[in-house]
This record gives sequence, structure tokens and C-alpha cells, in this order.
Amino acid sequence: MTLTPEQLTALFTNCTGTQTVGGRFIEPLRFSGAQDAHYAKVGFGTRAHCTAGIALDFTYDGSLIAFDYIFTGCTSRVWFTIDLYADGVMLYTLNTLSTGEGQTHFEYRFDEKKPRRVQIYLPYTCGIALAGFTVDDGAAVTPTDRSGAKKLLLLGDSITHGSDARYTSRCYATLVGQHFDAVALNQGVGGYFFDERVIDETLAFKPDAITVAYGTNDWGRHKADADGYRTAAKAYMDKLCRTYPDVPIFGILPLWRTAEVLHPDWMPFAKIYDILGELYGAHGNVTVVNGRSIVPNLREYYTDGLHPNTMGQEAYARGVILAMEHAGFTK
Repeated sequence: MTLTPEQLTALFTNCTGTQTVGGRFIEPLRFSGAQDAHYAKVGFGTRAHCTAGIALDFTYDGSLIAFDYIFTGCTSRVWFTIDLYADGVMLYTLNTLSTGEGQTHFEYRFDEKKPRRVQIYLPYTCGIALAGFTVDDGAAVTPTDRSGAKKLLLLGDSITHGSDARYTSRCYATLVGQHFDAVALNQGVGGYFFDERVIDETLAFKPDAITVAYGTNDWGRHKADADGYRTAAKAYMDKLCRTYPDVPIFGILPLWRTAEVLHPDWMPFAKIYDILGELYGAHGNVTVVNGRSIVPNLREYYTDGLHPNTMGQEAYARGVILAMEHAGFTK
């Protein structure tokens, strides 16, 4: 039995909506039309179309799950996974290289037919669109009711986007969403920075809490220009807090990185902690989270001295969850 496009669309969560591409493929989206247009204009359009954090979430009592997919976006990473969970347990991952072109196929069969909650997490290193979603004839497929779930909006750069977790479902943004059983919209974009233009004041997604994790790419953009760094970050935070004045926001300071000592002509990396700590502290609804304290400053937690590996992403998630719970945020 093949689901109709409408039935397939109803299974997506952690997204702003969908669009049809290639005539029959359904692409879930992380951004509004205005945000998408801006990212395309500044050269980040393909990264914005990565399906980071997006999942299919439904109850199913059959065995077969299969679908075709095509690629719609990419990062600099040349691999991806699609992770399948049943009742909260990861059972299978499709682990392969992303070519960025062509049509391919996902298929999995449960050993036993019984009702179970199925979650299929789509890649963060590329974007995909789905078609031909097939299940057992006569089986019941019911979208998970998320109407009472909290909503999280996670903003940031490549680390929020997911780099460099080995499995798409082990990115900190996804792990935080899983912990709170929340609808978690991941709007991280690899390589991005404080840019007030990406805040859409008319975004239909209305979060109950927000995390913000920019700053490390801004160091490379502004180098020794502390005033320029402060101006960009302040404009972003002022607009974000105007847009969400009553929503708790967690401002996460940048993680440790090995390049801190490689640029003596830039402002000291510690200076950005002073700048962001001051800017975050100026807003009553912002809680400061010290990134250096939540992921150990050790190379084994990173792939390249900048991006946390799976172990680092999991540590990051634990730190963010603790900070949110300490501030009173619950399921």
C-alpha cells in the first residue's frame, strides 16, 4: 500500500511545511519562504535545504516501510544517515555516501507486526525529498499527535546543524528535542553567523523555548574588529528578543576550539565570551549557557578541533538540557 502525498505529508514533524519537487517528491522544509530566499541570496541555499532534525513520526502496526528519495541540498560532508527508531530505540540506520544527485531507496522490515511508534530521522548533511512511501497492505499508519507537545526553536551554525555527529539522530538539537518529546525545529545552518535578516518575525512556528548558538564563525569574519562583532551580535539579539519577548531563550557561548591560539592578530577568543555574555545578560528572557563547560575541552570530543563528534554532540545536549531544566523548562 502506497500512501498518498497528503498522507505522507501528515507524517512529517520538526519542519515548517513541505513542497513538491520533481513532480512527485515531497520535500520537508526548515525555513519560511522569506528565510529560504535570503539564504539562497547569500549563498547558503543548499545548506538551508538540508533536512536536519526533520523526522517522520507515526504509529504503525505492519512490517514493511519503504520509500524513494532524491537529494535537495548538501553540506561539505560527503556522507549521511537515515535513522529509524521504534518506541524510542534506534533499530536501523541507512549509512551511505551522499552523491547529491539521482534517485535511491530506503527499505526496512520489522520482524514482528505490532503497533509501535516509528520515528525516521532524515539526514542533516544533505536534504532529501520522499515519494512512494509504501507499507503493508491493510496496515494502520497514524501520524503521532503532537498537538500538546512543547515547541523548541534551535538557532545556530554548523554545530546546531549537526556537525559532526556520525548519526543524524545524535545531533544535540535532535537529542534535546527527544528529551523533552518536543517538536524541535532545527534552523542551524553550517557556516552561518549572527545575521538579523534571517529572523522571520512572521514565522508560523511559535516556540516555547529557543536556543541560540552563533559566535565562532563571527570570530573568523570580524577577526580583530571587536566593535563589528558586537554590533552584529547585538542587532541579532535585539531583534530576536523583540520578536519573542516572552519566550525563554538560552544563549549558548561558543565551544572550545583548537584554533584559539592560531590567530594572535585577531581579538582573543575569550573576548567573544565577554561580548556575548554582556549582550545576552542585557535581556531578561535570556539565560547564558557556557559552551566551554558543557563539552570537555579535549580533542577526542571533536572531529577537527571545532566540530563535536557524536560523543561531543551528546555532551552538548546534556549540558543544554540541564540548563533548560534548571531554568524550569519541562515537557
